[in-house]
Amino acid sequence: MIRRVIQLSVALAWTLQAAQAHGLEKGSCGPIESVLANLNAAGQHLVATGTAIAEGQLEADPRMVSILFLVDPERRGGYILQTDKLSNLGAASLCVRNRLEGVRLYDPWLSGTRSDSLVRTTEEEADQGCVPVLADEYVRQGCEWLNSILQRSEETDRRLLLQGRDVKITEDGERADELLTVLIGNPSRPRTESLSFAYIYFSSPDGATTISRMFNNAEITEDGERLVTEGEDFLPNRVDGHEIGASGTRDPLSPLTYPLTY
Repeated sequence: MIRRVIQLSVALAWTLQAAQAHGLEKGSCGPIESVLANLNAAGQHLVATGTAIAEGQLEADPRMVSILFLVDPERRGGYILQTDKLSNLGAASLCVRNRLEGVRLYDPWLSGTRSDSLVRTTEEEADQGCVPVLADEYVRQGCEWLNSILQRSEETDRRLLLQGRDVKITEDGERADELLTVLIGNPSRPRTESLSFAYIYFSSPDGATTISRMFNNAEITEDGERLVTEGEDFLPNRVDGHEIGASGTRDPLSPLTYPLTY
């Protein structure tokens, strides 16, 4: 392990050591209380939640789980977590599904495509990257250029919530990150079955993008609303009819506690 860390850059070595100190590497699981304690120590806050079918549970009576999106206020990093069952039905454990770096939060109450969310590749490059993906018989959700998905999201009433680099470390210590993008339903609209689905996408360096996961019942927490609006140019009266609380002294962000409160 020491040899692997030495092979990495100083910045990467620090990141790995910090994450491992908290036991928060991708794929790690543990009791909710201990995982939340580690996340609090890492400065993480809950920004959004959702529900999803447990992976590999597509039978007639699937098991539902809660999906939690966390980010630190400086946006250095974040996590996507999954409970063993719905949070309000006695969830006992949490697993790290994704560990993110370089997180960007976006205000989903605002319309329009954000320029910094677009990849700097061409559609032709993405199409070439999609060729081997579409040749995989297990890929059923298709593959296309991320920019097309983001630009079309307005038509489907989906809004961008966050992006970040999904950290993947190979066995030989090399980085193999992918861009992770989360789109949710427009929170200004009343929730309906057709608008409640949300999506997690993965994009390769050439912009070839596939759906990693669908989830439902996306909700932004109070802390999440504060953090997403702090990242945008503040508009006191938003075009979309959304208005955050009056500026001024704000209470501290809420620590992560169990039972989880949104």
